[in-house]
This record gives sequence, structure tokens and C-alpha cells, in this order.
Amino acid sequence: MTTSTHAYSPADLVDASVLVRFGCQPRLRPLGIPQYRNLLNRYRMDGPFRDAVDAAAEGLDLDAMEAHPVEGLILHPREGSWLSYRLKDHPRLGVNDRLVLGLAHVAIAARAYPTAADLEDESIKRMSTTSCGGSRASSARRP
Repeated sequence: MTTSTHAYSPADLVDASVLVRFGCQPRLRPLGIPQYRNLLNRYRMDGPFRDAVDAAAEGLDLDAMEAHPVEGLILHPREGSWLSYRLKDHPRLGVNDRLVLGLAHVAIAARAYPTAADLEDESIKRMSTTSCGGSRASSARRP
């Protein structure tokens, strides 16, 4: 739990919430949005503001993983959070559908992290469904 002795102005709290909102939209990039870029820089440089952002994220059951200058604020839902994704949340999926979905996740992981050295690399890898599908198809054609 975040504990802070700082008094925040309403404007600071609005800015903290706006940054969390930006972080909840992973397709947005701070380089193209000046307000996002400024808030992200403030998060990285201003400890009390970082505490306010972390508290806003905590209220949504999110953890701020990183404030990346290119990728933006990277948030992750906590275990059991209402924002976390679980297969059991989809009652219409049968056993075979869950198996196929699980295999798709394994294919994505294998494409994004093909070697042990890639796990040590801290850069963020982005993939499109096309590149993952093409990789899966080429793997299926191998003898």
C-alpha cells in the first residue's frame, strides 16, 4: 500500500488519473501525445507525483510496472483483479476452445521470446497477429 505524507492539489490528482488512463490504453504512445509525454516525464522525475499515480493505479488493482519513454506507462492487473484476464471468465468456451486459445498463447510467447537470452533483454517486443500467424504457419510446415 502506498503511504505518503504529501498533500496533493486537485490538479495533481487529475494529472495522476489522466496518466493512469493513458497507461490503460496500451496502443497510445507518449511520443505522439505531448500531454502523455509530459505526465510520463513528471512521473519519472517527481517522487510525490509518482506516489499519487501509484496510488491511483492501486485503487484500480493495478501495478505500475514501468514508465517507458517510448511505450508509455506500463500497467499490470494484480492477481484476482477485476481487470485480470482468466480463461474461466469465458463460460462459453468449451474444452477444445480453451486448448486452442492456450496453444495460441504459447505460440505468441515462443515468437516473442524464442531464446533464453531474449528473456534477459529488457526491451519491449511488439508483435502483430500477422507476424505471429506467419510464424505459426511456417513452423507447421517444417518436417
